[in-house]
Amino acid sequence: MFGIKLLVKKMKRCSIIRISYLGLMSIKRIWLIGLLYCFAVLCCLLLISQQGSWSDWGIFDLIADVGGLLGSTNLNMFLIVAIPFIVIVLTRFVDESERSGFILALTSRFHIWHVQVVSAIMTSLMLTLFVLVVSFTGGGMLIGFENTWLQESGSIGQVVNDSEHFLMIVDNVETNRVVAVLFITKFLGFLMISFLVLFLKQFVKNGALIMIILVILAGIDYAALLPMRIFVGTAILTLRDWVEPSTTLFHCSYLLILSLVLYGVTGLIYQRKDFLS
Repeated sequence: MFGIKLLVKKMKRCSIIRISYLGLMSIKRIWLIGLLYCFAVLCCLLLISQQGSWSDWGIFDLIADVGGLLGSTNLNMFLIVAIPFIVIVLTRFVDESERSGFILALTSRFHIWHVQVVSAIMTSLMLTLFVLVVSFTGGGMLIGFENTWLQESGSIGQVVNDSEHFLMIVDNVETNRVVAVLFITKFLGFLMISFLVLFLKQFVKNGALIMIILVILAGIDYAALLPMRIFVGTAILTLRDWVEPSTTLFHCSYLLILSLVLYGVTGLIYQRKDFLS
């Protein structure tokens, strides 16, 4: 099923990375449908952002508006693109990797677990690249590729509303730096979601329920019910991230540490997993 027989034949002479890649490609239909869905939603998010009050200001206002909600890489994207896509892909992959063919070929829980881990990393990386490529291409076609954040008349300059202060932070919004920050924050955000999916999958077998749990956590961040953001809110970018880069560094560190903790804890749980139950 889904190329599993062919995959099993190749496993013993493949590295974990190659096995993970082949495993993800064995569910290529889900990838295709998922990416088409993501493409459609990202285009809609760009069009919605274009209708905002800053529609004449620049491409980064369509990709990551300073409010943190709109844009093709901010909170709305995590809610209706990243969470559904990652949950569907990884829960299906976990189910496939725990079939008898995989178990017999990989022989140990350690190898099965790390195939899932590498697949989560690959999924996060590929989704990050896809989101950014679609965002920059679509945003550029809609409004042009000029980085108006470097201008005092741009959205950040208008919100700061202080020429001296703007000159102090303008280097923070240099194009290459903005792109790098977008890539790092989105990748770490997707990675944290992926590892949380792997963790929840040890207790919750239903993918829809896992998705509901993650959406609730995202809603807690959105509604600011806690003193600090605990989930995808740490991976969205607001004005504060550009004015105070230390905020972004703190959030990235939090996402990385949380991902490592989830990796370690889930790995320990996985070593005691009973595949016969």
